[in-house]
Amino acid sequence: MPSLRKRVSTYLRQLSFHNEPRDKKNSANENAFVTKYLQGLITLREGPPIVYGKNPTDLPSYELGRYKSGASSVIGCYSGPNGGLTTVKRTEKHLSVLDDDIDFIDNHDEEEPGEGEEPSVPAADDAALPPEWSQKSDTFYGISDSLYDRNQVTRLKNGDPIADCFGLIAREDSAILAVADGVNWGEKASVAAKSAIHASLHYLNKTIFNDTKPFEKLTIKGEQSLTNDTLNPVDNGANLVGNTREVFVCLLRAFNCAHDLILENKGMLTTLTVAVILPIKSKEARRDSDGSYVCCVCNVGDTLAYVYSQKTGIRELTKGSHDVNSNRDMRDALGALGPVDGINPELSNLTLSITTLQKGDIVMVASDGLTDNFDPNVCKFTVNSNIETIKTRAKKPSANQENLRPPRETAQKVPPEPPQKPPRRSKLRATSLEPEMQQNPSVANHFIRANSVEEPRKETKKPPAPVIENKASSLRKQAARKISPPTHPGTQTGRYKFLKSKTSLDLRPGAAQNRPPILRNDEGIPYVSPIQRYELQLLLMEDILKRGISGRDSPINDARKLCETLVSFAISVTAAKRRTLEDREMYYDNRNGVMVEVSNQEKRARRKRGLERVQSLPGKLDHVTAVAYNVGNVVG
Repeated sequence: MPSLRKRVSTYLRQLSFHNEPRDKKNSANENAFVTKYLQGLITLREGPPIVYGKNPTDLPSYELGRYKSGASSVIGCYSGPNGGLTTVKRTEKHLSVLDDDIDFIDNHDEEEPGEGEEPSVPAADDAALPPEWSQKSDTFYGISDSLYDRNQVTRLKNGDPIADCFGLIAREDSAILAVADGVNWGEKASVAAKSAIHASLHYLNKTIFNDTKPFEKLTIKGEQSLTNDTLNPVDNGANLVGNTREVFVCLLRAFNCAHDLILENKGMLTTLTVAVILPIKSKEARRDSDGSYVCCVCNVGDTLAYVYSQKTGIRELTKGSHDVNSNRDMRDALGALGPVDGINPELSNLTLSITTLQKGDIVMVASDGLTDNFDPNVCKFTVNSNIETIKTRAKKPSANQENLRPPRETAQKVPPEPPQKPPRRSKLRATSLEPEMQQNPSVANHFIRANSVEEPRKETKKPPAPVIENKASSLRKQAARKISPPTHPGTQTGRYKFLKSKTSLDLRPGAAQNRPPILRNDEGIPYVSPIQRYELQLLLMEDILKRGISGRDSPINDARKLCETLVSFAISVTAAKRRTLEDREMYYDNRNGVMVEVSNQEKRARRKRGLERVQSLPGKLDHVTAVAYNVGNVVG
């Protein structure tokens, strides 16, 4: 069985153009995934509409069906990495207790780790999780990892600790999914992400599902603080929220709680995306009918949410938070919670989204470390195009593109001959023109046009004698005459035969040339517009989920396999960059056969040069996180 690395490299060769011969790169009939999309052979499929806005009133409101609530309805809670949200505490105070004033101005007297001191990183496993937060299954799952290279001296990965955090609370008919991506590196970025997940999940689980039991051991309780036993009692089976508009109000308040806890724990900036899946009322009162579930999403930053369906493919739920018609700067998160200006968050791209779901769909929330590694530009499958590039390439096509043009276009560049009266259909006249047609192709083309159906012919009782323009046309007409039906008086047989022969001459040489031309750079990589780049990103993800990395795997239908497959692809795409940066020459000098460690200043200089070298390699080094939930097929 081939290894994962071999399967990924094989898949990349099928998609990219770097490992193909030069003549194959520019072939119009190339059987490649990107080429098929650019020729219009592969398109995104339509699914249930996704509506987005800034306020709950901008979105349609769905009446919710009966959903299970309370502590007994929870079948799974999971968070990570390295303990996830359980590593931060939240102080629950009575409403009469005022919060202490917090100074957000940088204080130089604060304790900071030494220059050469490495931060302690807990083990990246579930051992740090309490039992109530280590419940996962194939139908609800999360994973987080680092794509950065490993330091050859400390054996720790650059960028540690992982600044991403995920959390989920799953029930049989509903779920809460959340992912936060701390901005930049460092412990404070990790604290901000964990605080955002902790506060948002706690608030939503309490206000929508009337449950705080998973957080009881994670809360520092003040006087007269609420516990799970002192929550507002509700009737069995009654919902705390009745429609999706109330759910969005809860989501916005949860984001406010997330921001407050970040400030309380002195964290820095983080993105946050939260998805809530709930059943809605159906006319047939059946959960397995179309559109029987709804997904409400709130996001700020570049952490995105998706829904994958076997019927309609993959769709982005957070599409309204970024402009798909322009190339975005991947270094800009677009928005963040935390003290952006010292105390306030940046909510410029905060977006609310809603769509209906079907049983069997998989909802996924992922950080940009995962989604950006499916970008065709990041994978080096395509390059950005602009108006000037398109105009230049259109005016000056490459030699290969000129050779692919049909002969008819080349003939049109010759000045047209003056109109001439067509010769009589006699063997003598046709034979006399044959040498001139062979010497001058324009005469032959004009002769064919002159004898087209535009010139009316008189009806005769006997079929006209065959005209021999040249050997090729004679053979084609004789073959057409053999298979044509018997002639009858009064029929225009000549017109029918000529039309059939002319059609075969026009379409047979290159039917593929009717497809739109593909503009490429000097290396043969296609140019794509921003919307093409966006659609290719979704199609690449969908292709991995349907056919696997090897292209021969069965379609993915559970949350665990979805997360593991996508993260494995991102790890494999970035493998070349890590191998380059993990070269021992970046950290040591060979002096008379002895490896001697260089100074920290020299390490930084060599790493900077190494980062410049890996810019041409595919992939993006980042922290990668994904969490997913099977709609309607949850098994604890």
